[in-house]
Amino acid sequence: MELARGELRAADGTLIGTTIPSANSMVWWDGDLGREIFDHEFDEPSYTPVYPYIAEWDPETGAQEEIFTPEGVQTNNGTKGNAVLTGDLFGDWREEVVLRKESNDGVRIFTTTIPTEYAIPTLMQDPQYRLGVAWQNISYNQPPWPSFFIGFGMEEPQWRPIAAESTRDAAAAPYAAGSCEVDYRVAADWGSGFVVQIKVTNTGDTAIDEWDLRWRSGGVETVEYDWGGEIAIDGDAMAADPAFWNFPLKPGHTKQIGFQGTGDPDDPGMFLMNGQVCAAT
Repeated sequence: MELARGELRAADGTLIGTTIPSANSMVWWDGDLGREIFDHEFDEPSYTPVYPYIAEWDPETGAQEEIFTPEGVQTNNGTKGNAVLTGDLFGDWREEVVLRKESNDGVRIFTTTIPTEYAIPTLMQDPQYRLGVAWQNISYNQPPWPSFFIGFGMEEPQWRPIAAESTRDAAAAPYAAGSCEVDYRVAADWGSGFVVQIKVTNTGDTAIDEWDLRWRSGGVETVEYDWGGEIAIDGDAMAADPAFWNFPLKPGHTKQIGFQGTGDPDDPGMFLMNGQVCAAT
């Protein structure tokens, strides 16, 4: 592999060398505290990946050496050469690499078998690292970074416990799935106003004695009339408090509410009945 010419410097400005290793991605793979290079060979004329690899950088010789070459898999995103995901998935502080199969009908997860003398709790215990694993697939494909330094001469990290509370605000994510189904339909829209019809079905095995319904207000500006209960805009949400005759909601039964308003009713998002997510039809 051909290395780029230039200057490679440490964080304090110290010149390490005049050859630059691959700068695509990184992964903690072998037994030392240094992070290895994750990259790929790529055929630019045909714009096709050749093979991915993990390499070790030797600052003294200014060279990198492949230490692991997975088979039967390829990288994503053309010349950028991303893995599907990298992260400490199995609990050892070293990281796994997830790559798509060459046949494009699945993925393979690769994990290191190299022993290490360092014991670090799973990196998923660090909130910033957990967020970093998530952003690879929803934002920008870069390796996850913990909130503390891992490397030669590192200090022992200070861990913050992650615990689940026994209670939570029903309006806060994550939401549990409810035994309900919502059919939300814009029955009429004449530009300066609209009519929305909402049918709520109990998909469970027991009756729901009392219930309320919330969904995103989106572009709804006003509620002019409502029926089947009180429906109002509550900040960024729509809140429905059904009338007493809509209780209880028996298994397999459907109740209907609705309202007339102004604005844009076409993007209600998800529906919460008593703080739990309803299926939408």
